[in-house]
Amino acid sequence: MKDYFKIIPAAYVVFRKGPEILLLRRANTGYLDGSYSLPAGHFEGDESASNVAAREAKEEVGIQVDPKKLRLIHTASSWKCTC
Repeated sequence: MKDYFKIIPAAYVVFRKGPEILLLRRANTGYLDGSYSLPAGHFEGDESASNVAAREAKEEVGIQVDPKKLRLIHTASSWKCTC
């Protein structure tokens, strides 16, 4: 059976202090190295969005976050047809 599309969910974390937003500069990932990004990562298994966001905050910028204190601010969907 042919796969028509694949969903690869990711969670992004916005750390804000007044008008400033924390960005990281991607390096040694093989994907958009040198570009700036919010801390983010893909879901692994059956994780909730808040758990993904908390895990990635710790892994990427060393900030410990309680997943229960995070709040959803936006959702988006994009897809690419392989038809």
